[in-house]
Amino acid sequence: MWTKEPKGNFTVKSVYKASQEYSYNSQAIFKEFTTLAVVARDENGQILNAWAKEHILCDPLQVEAAALFWAVQLATEKDFKHVIIEGDSKICIDAFKWKSELC
Repeated sequence: MWTKEPKGNFTVKSVYKASQEYSYNSQAIFKEFTTLAVVARDENGQILNAWAKEHILCDPLQVEAAALFWAVQLATEKDFKHVIIEGDSKICIDAFKWKSELC
C-alpha cells in the first residue's frame, strides 16, 4: 500500500515508501532492474516520440538522475534546439538548473 507524504502530493521518494502495516519482499516485486522513460513533445503538447529502456535497480533519486541525463543525451542526439526538461525530482531538476547556469 502506497502512502502519501504528510504535506503536498506524491513524490518519487514517497512512491517507494510502503505502509508500516504491510510487509513485502522488494526483491520479488522489483527484480533487478527498473525502467527509464523519456517522452518528447512539441510546443502543443503532442507526443513526437517516446523512449524506454531498462536500467539497473538503484535508489529512486539515482533513477531520476539517470532519466534526466538520458533525456539530455536524446535531445542532443536529435538536435533539438529548444528543450524544456520536466521531472518528478526537485533535487535533480534543481541540480540540473544550477549546472546549466554555469555553462
